[in-house]
Amino acid sequence: GKQATEEIWVTKLERPAGYEVEAESHGTHYLSAYRFEPLGDGRTAVSLTFTGTPVALAAKLMSPLALLFKRSSAKAFRADLEQLKAVCEKPA
Repeated sequence: GKQATEEIWVTKLERPAGYEVEAESHGTHYLSAYRFEPLGDGRTAVSLTFTGTPVALAAKLMSPLALLFKRSSAKAFRADLEQLKAVCEKPA
């Protein structure tokens, strides 16, 4: 239930197919890949793939507990996608 702010950077941009962002936090390397697929009727399907790879010893030891955060992480990702949708649908 706590808020957190993380610094991320865009590491790959493939217009119009998608992009990737990465971050390092608490001994873990994070990668989020967003993919866009036109549906042919003016709509676009958006998919998000997320991975977190522990790189520090403490993160490696704690990685089995990551399953406990699965539900809250999914909720945060849905919120991220809703924010992306709102920005994309905003009139210019």
